[in-house]
Parts: sequence; structure tokens; C-alpha cells
Amino acid sequence: MQLREKRRGILAMSDPRVNTLERGPKCAEILASAVGLNAPGGQRVCLVYHLSIVSNQAPARLYRDQSTPAYIRRNTHTLLNTIMPLSQQQMDQYNENGFLPMEGVLTPLEVKALHMRLEDIGNEVVDFPKAHVQIEPLVKSGELPEDPVRFNNVRKIWSLTRCDELFKTYARHPKILDVVTSLLGPNIKIFVDQTLCKPPRVGSPKPPHQDSAYWTRIDPPSLVICWMSLNDATEDNGCMRFIPGSHKQGVIEHKHLEDFRVEDENVDYENEVSVPLKAGDCSFHHSLSLHRTGANLSDHRRIGLTVAYMSAESKYIGEGEKPDYDLVAGREFEGCV
Repeated sequence: MQLREKRRGILAMSDPRVNTLERGPKCAEILASAVGLNAPGGQRVCLVYHLSIVSNQAPARLYRDQSTPAYIRRNTHTLLNTIMPLSQQQMDQYNENGFLPMEGVLTPLEVKALHMRLEDIGNEVVDFPKAHVQIEPLVKSGELPEDPVRFNNVRKIWSLTRCDELFKTYARHPKILDVVTSLLGPNIKIFVDQTLCKPPRVGSPKPPHQDSAYWTRIDPPSLVICWMSLNDATEDNGCMRFIPGSHKQGVIEHKHLEDFRVEDENVDYENEVSVPLKAGDCSFHHSLSLHRTGANLSDHRRIGLTVAYMSAESKYIGEGEKPDYDLVAGREFEGCV
């Protein structure tokens, strides 16, 4: 079986010989020599990722696994420092609070590439299904004037990881998957993705809710959502706000009010935590974590790129035929999602 590198594009560069190599020692030798220990961080991350494919293991577990061949262990010992999995402290923080912010997950170049692609999609410069793009409701209804730049009216874009090659690559980013596999295990599928744009002065609020109250087809309700900031998310433009520990309460009753949401009387606003992020930072949160975002009151757009990951061993309990969910790590299981 030939090694096929599926995570191309903005992640990093790799040796072109890799695509025609068979799995095994020779492949690992070329990979190890292709990028030195003093190479830029992005290239080192890519090398570790390639080596992980050769050995069929998650990148950060290569060095710790005693069954990993010595030639891989020698060449990844230092490199693994760039994408180590979560520490015990981080795991404890996630399990206690239901969310975990992380700084500098994407490089400025990666952020710029994703941002430019998103603008091209929103402005209809590139082909993308129009049915997967939502305009801000108040703009669509005529209550607010339409901006001549179409992207400035966009509220939400979804199915990017299925319909666009760059976002397919992003959803398989080694740094992101290393965190997700630390939290959910080695076998991972994508449930859904949504990009929430919040245009300046127009972006509407999202009331308190739990994602799994919407996603009732997946059992157990324990997905992990990566919320990536493509520009600075602040309290003024609608950063994420979480209720720590709320994921331990199970699914809280939601009602159809101005939105499908949890009533204010059931929200512990006194202990709410806002999570401002710089561009390239992200937060990971449990699908039962109660959260909300405010309106964008600033003159700057706030873009949050979300991908919801689930264990490939989850069960589909919805009506009708099970959708085809994309596998991004590990393997599939019969009778599961």
C-alpha cells in the first residue's frame, strides 16, 4: 500500500519522494533525512505527521510506544516536542470545566490562507454550494442595509470540511487531531462543521445552549468541538462564554424562544467565563458545555471556525439511514457512526 499524504496545503512542506514510497524503513529514512532538527516548526510538525502514517500511530505517541522501530524513535524524540498531547493538568482542566483554551495552534500563514479562502467562498469567487451559506437574518429581512461586499453579510457557512479541499486539510491538522485523540481516543470522525462569521455591527448573538441538545442523533453526547479563531475574538465582538462544569449536568432542557436555548433562570451567569482568543488560538469544548456568544458591537468581524469531532465508536440513533461521516483518524467500526 502506497503512502498517500492527505494533509497537504498550508500545513507544511514535505519531501516529494514520500508519495511514491512503500511503508517501511526506507520510507522512514527518507522522511527523517528530508527535514533536519533545525528546520522551521511547521516542517518539523509535518515530518512527525508523515512518520506517524508510516507506523500507523498518532504522532505524539510514536516515541512513547516501545514497539515503535528504533529508527523512528531516534528521529522523532526531539520533533515530538512541537505537538505533544495534552498534559494531565490540561486533561483535568477540560474534564472539570468542559472547555480548554489553547494558544497559537495555527500559524499566521495558516490563519491568512483560511481567512482568504473563506472570503472567496462568501463573495462567491469560488464554487461552493449556496445552500450552505446563511446571510444575517436582519439583513436578509431588510431591517438592516445590505453591505455591497457579500461576505460582510454572511452569518454562517457550513460543510466546508466536505466541500472545500483547503478546509478538508484543516480538519485533519495534526495539532488539532492530537488534542482530539487525547480526549476521545484514537478513532475519530467529523460530525459537522460550521463557520460563524459575526459581521461588524451586524453579527447577532447566540443565546445559552448545549450543542448536543441540537445533535440528538449521536450517542453518547460527548463530542469535542474545536472552535478556532480566524481573527481576534473579544468580549466586544462576540467571543465564547462558558458555564464551567455545566457539561456534567447532562442535556439541560431547551425551549424554542427567540432561539432554541436554555432559559436564563437555568443559567449560572455569575460563574460564566468569557474566553477571548487571538487569531490562531482555539478552544476545545464538550458538546454538553453550556455556552453563548454576544452580538458583535465592534467595527471588526469575528470569525469562529468550528469542527465537531466524535469517536468513531459512537452510535447513530437518528431516524432513517445513517449519514456518511468522514473518518479523520484511526478506523471505523461496524454498527457505529
